[in-house]
Amino acid sequence: MPSAKKQKASKKTDPLLINTLTTFYTKHLVLVWFLIIFIPILIIAIGCILLPELFYDDFVWRYFWGTIEADAEEKSYGDVTEAYNAVNTIFYGLVVIVVLYWIYKLFKKFEIVLDVKFFIAIIPFILIGGIARALEDAELFYKPIVYLFIAPIIYIFIGVVVLGLIALGVFIQRSIHKTGLQHGLIFAAGVFIGLDIIYLLVYILFSQQFSYILHPIVPVIISLIFIYGLIYYSKRIERFEVSVFLLLAGLWFLIINLLVLFQWQSIQSWTDAYLTANPGKIVQLQPVAFIQVIGLTVICVVIVYVIAKSLSTRYPKMLPFALGTNLILFFGHFLDASATFVAIDYFGYAEKHVLPTFLIESFNTAAVMLPLKGFIVVLIIYFMDILYKKDFQDNPTLTGLVKVAVLVLGLAPGIRDLLRLAIGV
Repeated sequence: MPSAKKQKASKKTDPLLINTLTTFYTKHLVLVWFLIIFIPILIIAIGCILLPELFYDDFVWRYFWGTIEADAEEKSYGDVTEAYNAVNTIFYGLVVIVVLYWIYKLFKKFEIVLDVKFFIAIIPFILIGGIARALEDAELFYKPIVYLFIAPIIYIFIGVVVLGLIALGVFIQRSIHKTGLQHGLIFAAGVFIGLDIIYLLVYILFSQQFSYILHPIVPVIISLIFIYGLIYYSKRIERFEVSVFLLLAGLWFLIINLLVLFQWQSIQSWTDAYLTANPGKIVQLQPVAFIQVIGLTVICVVIVYVIAKSLSTRYPKMLPFALGTNLILFFGHFLDASATFVAIDYFGYAEKHVLPTFLIESFNTAAVMLPLKGFIVVLIIYFMDILYKKDFQDNPTLTGLVKVAVLVLGLAPGIRDLLRLAIGV
């Protein structure tokens, strides 16, 4: 009998304990997450000082920093290469989940809805990630600035820039209610001028760490055009739109990157830097490979669209697979799969990620990536737009955030691989 009473008591205290922990977590959300992130970092930092062989050599270097260093130096350190491993793949995956959670919380707090306009505004930044990685492969950057353009650092950097620009856009939008549209547009113009000043400082202080860098007058011209466009559009619709501001800022970065990319092969010092770092290779454009990848990607997207539209007449639930935003998701991931397939099967490139490497080796062809990527996107769309449609419709911020994350995971590496093939690096 006493044991039965004890068991009853424990049942009563369990909900109380859970409620206490839940209340503490709700009240001290930031503190809890700070400790979750800070404590492991502190343990690893102390471990690297006291037991460097165990914590740094066998963990930090082997699974994280060593892969970045191998990418920067274009060489392997024993069994440490630039390829991803199971440990850093899982870790980066968890980091992405945590970051998405906090971005979601911030967007909810500031009432930012990731609608179609925001979705489009984010695309230039996704393209920049892939282009910047291709430029790094082409030896545009020297140490130490090269580390900024190696994954995952480049994606962290771009993410911080995007969040910073969104925060500035929201600030401008809210200040307009107090000071008026004119003052808000002056502040927005100041953001572009600030970007030009930062570029000028990079040009003055770090130009020797680039094989080629655009003259500072180019970003200034781009900024003046965009400032005029933003002012004209905002006055015409009589309001300031954060998505338009973000799109123009993204295009500012994108155009600069594209202008640099277009100079490939025409700048001798850049070509020499690549050939020095990659002895035995030749600098040769591959337009056929570019056409193959784009063509295969378009064919795959068209097939999905035709099948979805055909089936939707009989099964209306299939219609989401033919919608514009979802077709962009298919395009991003089919681009990644097509570039991987053409690069590995026809041009002798190698895969860096763990799961794709396993599948490619198992099937003895990178063509396996096409159905795999298609299946993944189908599953995501099915869960978001069909199975749990009502839940996601009630939360457009979460819907937009998840779809942006999915697009980044496909389009960014796809652009990088496509450009590597096209410029032959």
